[in-house]
Amino acid sequence: MTNGHARQQLTDHGIHVDSGAIDTKPIGTIVDYVVEYIIQRDCDLPELNGEAQERIVHYAESHTMLNEYTMVSVMGSVLFPELDCTTCLHQIRNGLFRSDCLSFQPTHREAPTTNEAMAIQERIRKAGPLPVPKPDFVFGYSHLAFNQTQISVNSMIDSIAHIAPFMSHPFFVAEWKSSVTDSVFKAENQAARAGTAMVWARRRLRHLATGSYGQATESLCFSLTADSNMGIIWVHWFDSGSYHMKKVEEFFLSRFDSAGELMDLVAKIMDWGLGTRLEEVKEDLDAYIEKRRGELSKQEKKKQRKEKGKGKAKRKLPKQEEEQEDGTGRDEEPSERGGKAMKKKKKRKSSEREAEAKHRGTKKRKRRSEQEEE
Repeated sequence: MTNGHARQQLTDHGIHVDSGAIDTKPIGTIVDYVVEYIIQRDCDLPELNGEAQERIVHYAESHTMLNEYTMVSVMGSVLFPELDCTTCLHQIRNGLFRSDCLSFQPTHREAPTTNEAMAIQERIRKAGPLPVPKPDFVFGYSHLAFNQTQISVNSMIDSIAHIAPFMSHPFFVAEWKSSVTDSVFKAENQAARAGTAMVWARRRLRHLATGSYGQATESLCFSLTADSNMGIIWVHWFDSGSYHMKKVEEFFLSRFDSAGELMDLVAKIMDWGLGTRLEEVKEDLDAYIEKRRGELSKQEKKKQRKEKGKGKAKRKLPKQEEEQEDGTGRDEEPSERGGKAMKKKKKRKSSEREAEAKHRGTKKRKRRSEQEEE
């Protein structure tokens, strides 16, 4: 599939990538405000490593023939200098976690609903399924970021919390391409799929916890696409029924200052992830816990009322048995009860007639006896 066809497939699935100039169109008032806040705010960042900046510039100038694998291992290790790239999984301080070349779960975004227009469903069907995202770098949280209860909730909602296996709630991905063998356009398409998956997971957790998908800012995520010449930071969010991906800032890796600015912005996004985003995730997990406890409490009370009702029925059973013995049981059909009552009434009248006849016979015999004596 060509890059153009891949981009059209994204559009058919409701994923819109705005790869034009940064200032051509506003991102959106709320999302733009949050992005500007992340970029401009002061935070406790480590000092920029001048040696790392020089290495980025050096690789950008003299290694334009690098293949993608070498790009990932060389440039990635420089841009994220705190990480050791000798293994696949990496754990950083404060619960931040990184994984390399990790495939997301197949169910990385929601399917079209029956409420959507038939034309939209047909368009998605014709476009075909999206490839499963497999970013070069994924950043999220390790178990160290959560308490035991929150960890158990993460396991309960595994398909949402761990769209990237072994990692909780990813919020940043990086896609690298070689300037020779591939186009950065392909990296943008790959980042769009991964960004959509991250936004979808955040929206699903928010909905499970509160019953609402929340504002766009509560589910936005970030990505980096890069080749040996340029690195671009993107923001991903959901709004008005579609997923969006927009440029935040682009950097020329062959320029010392620009390379340092990229490293600075990546560090700020990580700081945001460990601060604001992590707190949002924890709040949603705690809210989900309380919601589940409330549901379980309601179920338990309903069960107790049901058992209490059964106990009352058992206490009434002896009385019902007595009524059944004298032929007036409540569990009999109305017609049966009425028939038995009529029989009893006829029997009583018959007995009364017999007693009356017997009494008249006794009186006759008494008069006859008196007459014979006279």
